Amino acid sequence: ASGTFGVSYGPGNYTQVADGSSVISLVPDLVERYGGGVLAMESLVEYLFYRFEHIYTSQSQYPPQGYSNVEELLNSLPDYSFVSLSKVTLADYMKNEGYDQLVTEELAGITVAAIYDQNVNIVTALSGVTALARSPTSSYWSVVGGNEVLCQRLLESAKSEVRVEHRVTRIDKLGNGYSVFFTDEQGNLSNETFDYVVMAAPLQASNITLSGFSDLPTFNPGKYHTTTTTIVRGHLNMEYFGLSNSSSAPWMVAVPPASTLSFSLIERLPPADGTAELSFPVYKVQSVNPLSDGLVSSVFTDIKNTSFHTFRAAYPDFTAPDTLSPLVVDNGVLYPSGIEWSASAMEMGAIAGRNTAILLAEHFHNRTSH
Repeated sequence: ASGTFGVSYGPGNYTQVADGSSVISLVPDLVERYGGGVLAMESLVEYLFYRFEHIYTSQSQYPPQGYSNVEELLNSLPDYSFVSLSKVTLADYMKNEGYDQLVTEELAGITVAAIYDQNVNIVTALSGVTALARSPTSSYWSVVGGNEVLCQRLLESAKSEVRVEHRVTRIDKLGNGYSVFFTDEQGNLSNETFDYVVMAAPLQASNITLSGFSDLPTFNPGKYHTTTTTIVRGHLNMEYFGLSNSSSAPWMVAVPPASTLSFSLIERLPPADGTAELSFPVYKVQSVNPLSDGLVSSVFTDIKNTSFHTFRAAYPDFTAPDTLSPLVVDNGVLYPSGIEWSASAMEMGAIAGRNTAILLAEHFHNRTSH
């Protein structure tokens, strides 16, 4: 991204924070506003992620290490208590680490709001640090065609039978396997028996019933967070933010938790294929609830088109202290979705998927060798 980056606490209240043509060029301006805290925050994220990378070693060694729950996985990481990060809010954690309130409320607060649409004073430090990996000083990528293309390519590579229009409703434990009940596209109920089952869908959103299990683990009782993304093709109305329309439009308007605005982020979207910018820019506005037509018309001018996308289960509601979830429901039932309640990111899903494959291989080996 290039251009200016600023924060807004409400209509007519905008402060430019940084101006640069690259991620690196933003750093001096950020340091001017936030002092050494911005660099300390970057160092903290790098420090924690460096230790978190140990999971790749444990999953790649021979034999690879699998984990039955998130707490066990986090406790395997060296030189830091990652479990403790799940018990406190990000705001409290940063305060205890000596960060200035402005760094916490603005730099960390707007990042958490932009990534998870949630509040730095509520989310766990573990989920918050994951969000900080994509701060205003970080680079990121886009997928041509949308992130769903990743799922499509993975399914194609797996060369497996995929029943897209089927919904699993119940899993029954049998003597030597599991009966999976599901409805087809016509609503007809059927069931099939399997030796192993991987529950990729979260229980909180899928409403799957587990029956016949004598000792179920404790699942996170939380709920999912709803967020709305509004895509606007048009120009920012700089007068809404208290500036003249001759002012250069920022590439990002970040909204701290203390703001009176009903959205948490405005961000100019570059073309995913890397082509030149369009004559009419495209902006993403993130909010909990859909924006009114009146508000969109106030924030933008020369609007060509607008679209709304509400995601009912975008992310878990991360609330400290967190109940760390299981990754195994039963010897033959694996639950990779449990990891998302600690930190939600595509990489966490990949780690959980590989952990599931390791555990399945271990269970299958034990079963066939006896």
